[in-house]
This record gives sequence, C-alpha cells and structure tokens, in this order.
Amino acid sequence: MNKKVENLSGSNEKPDIAISYQTVWNTLSKVDLTGKTEKKGQFTYLKWSYAISEMNKHYPQHHVTFDDQNNRFYEDGSQEIYCRIEIDNLYKEIWYPVTKSDAKTPLIKAGCFDMNTNKMRAMVKCMSLFGLGISIYHDGSAIMEGNPAEVNVTNPVLIAIRDAEKQEDAISTAFENKKLVDKQVDEREFGTALQPEIKETEHPHISDNLRTSLFKDYAYGLTYKAKNDWKMSPASRMKRLQADIKQEDIPLPDRALASVKYGTYNERCGIAKWMLVNQEPCLYYCDKQANWTVQDWMNTKADRSIALSCTPDGMTMDKKGLIEIKCSSQGNANYDEFPRQYLPQIAGQLMVLKMAEPELPLEYVDLVNWTPTRTKIWRYTRDMDYEKNLIQNLEDYSEALIGNKELPKKPIAYEGNLIQNVKLIYDEANNA
Repeated sequence: MNKKVENLSGSNEKPDIAISYQTVWNTLSKVDLTGKTEKKGQFTYLKWSYAISEMNKHYPQHHVTFDDQNNRFYEDGSQEIYCRIEIDNLYKEIWYPVTKSDAKTPLIKAGCFDMNTNKMRAMVKCMSLFGLGISIYHDGSAIMEGNPAEVNVTNPVLIAIRDAEKQEDAISTAFENKKLVDKQVDEREFGTALQPEIKETEHPHISDNLRTSLFKDYAYGLTYKAKNDWKMSPASRMKRLQADIKQEDIPLPDRALASVKYGTYNERCGIAKWMLVNQEPCLYYCDKQANWTVQDWMNTKADRSIALSCTPDGMTMDKKGLIEIKCSSQGNANYDEFPRQYLPQIAGQLMVLKMAEPELPLEYVDLVNWTPTRTKIWRYTRDMDYEKNLIQNLEDYSEALIGNKELPKKPIAYEGNLIQNVKLIYDEANNA
C-alpha cells in the first residue's frame, strides 16, 4: 500500500504561554458544546465543524494527521483509521473503526465518502482525548450539562457595556447607533458582558412565604406526566404542604439538578436575546434582579401571616411587562408549544407585583424560551378569571398551612381556556 498522509493544519501561530497536557485539558474539557451536537439513534455526536472551530479558537496551531499506512485491517475486511492530533509538542492518537451510520456496524469496502465521514468522527474522538467534548463519551449519550459557556467578550461594543458604570445607558446608546443587531451579535457573548461572573447561591427556605416559582405546587400540585403534559396531583400538593409545615424544603431530584444549573448559567443569554429582539435594554436583570414581597397577604391569626413573593428575570423599561427566562432541555430543544406548567408562575408574578406596587402599569409577561440555536417568546397578558382561580387555591393552601382548616382533597380546576391570553410573538426559526 502506498503511504498517504493527509494533514489538516491550522495556522502556525504559537501561543504566548507554555502549554501542557494539563492546561489543554483544563481549557478544552470546560468548553460548552450546547447546541453544537446532533443526535443519531442513541448516540450524541459533536459536529466536526464545531470541533474544528473550538480547536482553532483555543489552539490554532494544532495539526490533524491521517496516515493510511498506520490504518489497521482485519480478516473480516473491516478496518480502523489512524488519526493523530498535535498541539505544539503534545499529541494524541487514536484508531477509529470504520462503521456505518449507526456507529457500531463495520463497513466493508468503504467508499471515499464513507471514509471521509469516518475520518471526521475519528478526528472528533481524538480531540476528546485532549478534553474537547469528553463528557459526550461518559455514558455514550449525554452531552455536557450545566457548565458555564466558555465565551470571551471580544466585541468592543460589548466590552464597553460590560465595563460601563450604568449598563442600561451603554446598551441604549449601542441600540441607537445600530451596534446591537439580532442575529449579528452573539447573545452568549452579550449575556457574558451583562453578567461576567455567575455566582451559584443557595435559596434558603423562608417560612410562610409562598414564592411564585412554586405556585404550581401550592395551588395545583402540578406533576410531570409526559412531554408538555402536567397533571394536578393532590398527593404532590400535600407533600409540599407537609414540608412547609415542617419549615423544610423538598430537595430536587438528581435528574433536575443539571437543568437548574444550566438555567442559572444561561439566563443571562436569554435576557440578552430578549434585548436584541426588542432593541432595548430592560430593568432588574441578572445581578440586578429585584424581589417583591406582599407581607400579611393572609393574616387570620394574630401571630401568623402568609406572604407572597416573586423575583422575575427582568422588567421592561416602560414597566408594562415582566421577563421570565426558561432554558428548556438544557439548551437542546425548544418547547413545541407554550409550556403551561409555567402559567401559575408568570400569572402569579403579575398578580404579586400589582399587589406590591399597584401604581405599576404592568400588563404582560414575556416568557423567553432560550436555546443557543433558537429562541421563542410567548407573551401572556393578564387573565383575571385565571387569577381568581389561582388565588382561591392559594388561599386554601395558606389556610391549611396556618392550621385554620384542612387542605381540600383536590385543587379547584380552572374551567376556562388556559392559553387564551397567550400569544407566540417571536420564533427565531421563522421570525414570527
């Protein structure tokens, strides 16, 4: 066999600082690959174009080599591709089996296109030995979860916003000067400028305080059944009540922790996207979030009262709207339709803020469903009939919490159309 060597080279630039296997691993293993993978059968793949882009971003001097003479051939006609990647004096090498699209059936007599596809797979897997996308291979199906996006702020306009004493003014100026345009500015970089550092904080249980984020539990005991299908569960509602009586929180299941962490790190991207779509800054976002509390909402005992509280992700500059960010499926997919499980929360936000500050001209909540590749925004306008139903169920829960009466066996179901006041106002896929 004639020796054939293919060399895919980046530039010959050298880094300013010495590198080691450890420093390369520490850099590449932390790269956020959300939105850069694709699913085939039971396996998740990092797209080769994104892998090359990330390597060039961090180590543009890397070299990828395929050497046919080092390929391995077996008696059944199958073979393995040899791939070697070098970063300065560091290298990793791998032999990757040539397979069909299912990534497990050997491909005999592979054609040129088949070989090209498998070489790209070999290259990506070899990159994982340096750390890039290594989490994909932990169980063969899962992508990285919950890590902060490794995004550098390089856009001069965003650097100015990041360093501004008053960000809202800097953002407004950038919009006026047409320097912040949707789909031309990366909302992940913009979000990092808005909130350069993420602080994971504990939210301690506060006795006799009903948070809007848990209104679905207090009022209806909503329990997940299937995709976008939540049912009222008296048992779940009672479990929440018993925990509140004991002044305890209910720990999140392990499967939910990664999603919560992902949302914590990426809400800033959703806020940035909302600003880009609406071409204006907003109030009370990221580190500037504000909490509103209605003390003594229910006070039927001299020594005991129930409070209501909410902390929206933002408020419009004219104070007519609130903003709530949801990062569904850890950035892998948007909700197909309006996620009804969040209706108690966003309806409750309007209700609580109007109670706390009646002079606010609040009219709606924008529910932003952000993923790295697509964003949807639904607008909910205040529905007084639904709000009455919500209040009635919250009153029943509060009475039981105080000890005035037992919790009803079932929540009072809302008989109207839950989404009659909901409208999709933006879909990045078709610019709705």
